[in-house]
Amino acid sequence: MKNNMKNSMNQRFIRIAVLWFAAGIMLGIYMGISHQHIDKQVHVHGLLLGWVSCALFALVHTAWPRLQTLRSAAVHFWLHNLGLVMLLTGLVIERREATMAGPFLGIGSITLAVATVIFTWNVWRVTTMQNNDDLTMKEVSGKLHHAHFDLS
Repeated sequence: MKNNMKNSMNQRFIRIAVLWFAAGIMLGIYMGISHQHIDKQVHVHGLLLGWVSCALFALVHTAWPRLQTLRSAAVHFWLHNLGLVMLLTGLVIERREATMAGPFLGIGSITLAVATVIFTWNVWRVTTMQNNDDLTMKEVSGKLHHAHFDLS
């Protein structure tokens, strides 16, 4: 694994995670101020599948650096995030009783499911390899503590 984390998968996942976090918090603030809670499902799904899941993906990619070398890791990244955008769009449309929500919800859900299968397969492959370079949680914690993330 390269020391330069600029284009690594854990870097991509943590960066997108904090964007999902910021979006979820802003939506929550808007709902609180306006007393309009019609988008609470969007808020919850965005935070859990965006912020929490992507942050966990970043940690898993840090713990098992070999994951970052798989081309399918980038496929997982894009499918997860595009599927989430589709799902959240469908939820916004559905909450407004529009008839076009179905395709967005269906495509988004299926895309997220495919991304989940890819991630599961990647983790399974890497964690069953001989001479695995996986880290203990203490090593992951130390690595994250000393990591320099170039956010430029």
